[in-house]
Order: sequence, then structure tokens, then C-alpha cells
Amino acid sequence: MQLVRFKLTDGRFSYKVNIWTDDIPNFDIFFKDDLQCPIVIILASARLCKFLGIVEIATLPSTKIYINLEIDYVLRFRQRHKFELVELRHLYNHPHCIVDGTPDHAIDIAGTIRDIERVGFIQTHVGQKNFVRFVLFDGSVSVKVTVWDENIVVLNQILENNFEEIPIVVLATMRARLFLGSVQVSTTSNSRIYINITYDPILHIRQRLIDQGYVAPVNPT
Repeated sequence: MQLVRFKLTDGRFSYKVNIWTDDIPNFDIFFKDDLQCPIVIILASARLCKFLGIVEIATLPSTKIYINLEIDYVLRFRQRHKFELVELRHLYNHPHCIVDGTPDHAIDIAGTIRDIERVGFIQTHVGQKNFVRFVLFDGSVSVKVTVWDENIVVLNQILENNFEEIPIVVLATMRARLFLGSVQVSTTSNSRIYINITYDPILHIRQRLIDQGYVAPVNPT
């Protein structure tokens, strides 16, 4: 028996999964770089366990594993849009914007970046962690954002490119907290950043900014 470990997410919550299996080749699909749609895995008769306060999922001898079944539930899951955008003005009374403690629910937000800072770093017990802070603005409300580690690379497009239109970013699967009356948002291990995607809410945010006189940033050459 061999052990396969990964994270299982429905786009909002994530859990660690430990699968004991004799069929490792069946999981090669998870390591392909040319995937055009999400992989949906169904674990039938799996076991939930809690270790050091973290919920994990583990297989049993009776567990059955199905990948990308051609059934209605899986098809809807794969075809539905990945974003459920929360307007920035709603974050101040959003049920998943945590005042005390660690947020346990992720949100998706969008806007344009301004006041971006240089890359900083801190030392932790697992090594150095890099971060970038900036302000996200959607034409009406601003929030402070911290982006950690690998997602910083995506932000280089904002700094290195001359955009013909205002760059609007989608910050997907973020954590939000209310601190001293101000909303602060940060990336998680599952966060993704998208720039200028074709999506109606993005077009609406850009048009609102244009109406206020915003133009695309031009970097010096």
C-alpha cells in the first residue's frame, strides 16, 4: 500500500486528504500540466478525523474513489464559475470577515491595485516568508491586502507591463479580518490571482473606474 496526500477543496473550504491505495498510477492525472478543467474526486465512505484541531479525511478499506465521473453533480461542479465575488463595501458586515480569531472561510474579491509596496519578508519557524502589501480599490471602497509567497510572482505583471486598459485583479480564496475598524485581506495556501480576465463584474469595475477618471498605468521605459 502507498500513501497519496493532497488537499481537497470545493472552492470555499479545504481539507487534507490521506489516501492509502495500490493504484498510484490512477492519480497521475493530478500531476498533469495541461489540464483544461478542474479534477473532481468523489470519496465514498471516507473517514473524517481531527488532529491537533485540524480536520482531515482518510480512506478506509471500504472507501471507493471516483475521478471525473460523468454524472450531473460532477458536471455542474466542473462547469460552474470559479468566482463568487464579494463587493468590497460588503466586507465590513460580511459574516466571513472575522474580528477575533482566524478566518475559516474564504472569499473572492476584485479591484485595481494601488500603493503597492516593495517585497518584504519575515522569518518563521518554517523559514523565510515573503510578502507584498497594497491597497485594492473597486471605485468606491479600498481594503488593505497582503499577498504571500508564490502569488507575488503574478503581481509582477502589474509592475512590469504597460496595460492598454486598467488592470483589474481577482483575488480568489482570500481571508478577511476586521482590525481596528479596517478590513485586512490576505492570501491563503489556496489563493489565486487573475488579471484582466473576461468576466462581466470585472468589466463593471473597470467602467466605474474609467467614469471616475482612472487610466491604465504607464511604466517608465
